[in-house]
Amino acid sequence: MEKEVCVRKKILMGLGMVAVFFVFLGWQGEAWSKIPATGVLTYRPCRSDRECDDKNPCTRDFCKNGKCYHLRVVGCCATVKDCDDKNPCTRDVCKGNKCYHFKIKDCCVTPRDCDDNNPCTEDFCRPYLAAAGVGGKCYHKPILDCCTSDRECEDNNPCTKDFCDKKKRRCVHTRIPECCVTDRDCDDGNRCTRDYCDKKTRTCVHKPIPDCCVKDKDCDDGDPCTKDYCVDGKCVHKRLEVCCKEDRDCDDKNPCTKDYCKEGQCYHEKIENCEPK
Repeated sequence: MEKEVCVRKKILMGLGMVAVFFVFLGWQGEAWSKIPATGVLTYRPCRSDRECDDKNPCTRDFCKNGKCYHLRVVGCCATVKDCDDKNPCTRDVCKGNKCYHFKIKDCCVTPRDCDDNNPCTEDFCRPYLAAAGVGGKCYHKPILDCCTSDRECEDNNPCTKDFCDKKKRRCVHTRIPECCVTDRDCDDGNRCTRDYCDKKTRTCVHKPIPDCCVKDKDCDDGDPCTKDYCVDGKCVHKRLEVCCKEDRDCDDKNPCTKDYCKEGQCYHEKIENCEPK
């Protein structure tokens, strides 16, 4: 008893405290091998655990060797402050002497916190005020023309074949040849065709315009006795005064000439050593 009084006096003189922390071994009847440093020893004498009740729901109170001990219950709380997990992205709550940590939506500390597992978004966190203990906010910026499936590439154009290049994560829109939606889609740049879109088949039709031309060659009517021209986009067929279609059209009644027709023109080739009768 004298030793105990001596210890008490030293503590009062040096620190002005009325309690010390003890770690002791071998408390019988419990699963612990020692009481952790959070165990508080008071000098209030006791004979039973009930006499050590400090009215704090977050301590385990018991009597050992005539002295009261108060062990902190891990995970127990009396106020919200007891639940602070130092994470700016959780809302800490103390309810029923138990701590709860609710994740704050879109809150972040690093870009990794913002990963939405979507390869078509650029995920980043801003701003993060670490010194103030304030979390940042997640942003998910869509990557232009990025895709994961063909369905995402639909451009509502019946004249394109839409699909997703899985390796490049990019949409590809391949134009279907001769497919059309309006007449304008069918313009072939040829002023001698009337271009229009067949709405039923979604295909272009290029209908030739009679006697329309761009150059003289377009006006060839297959008649060797006409000279064919293209004038102001219209064909003109001028008939030749002297023209033939076959050799007999060129007969000049001279037995000493060989008469023949070539490309609409008559030729009279003189026969050597020939004497007219």
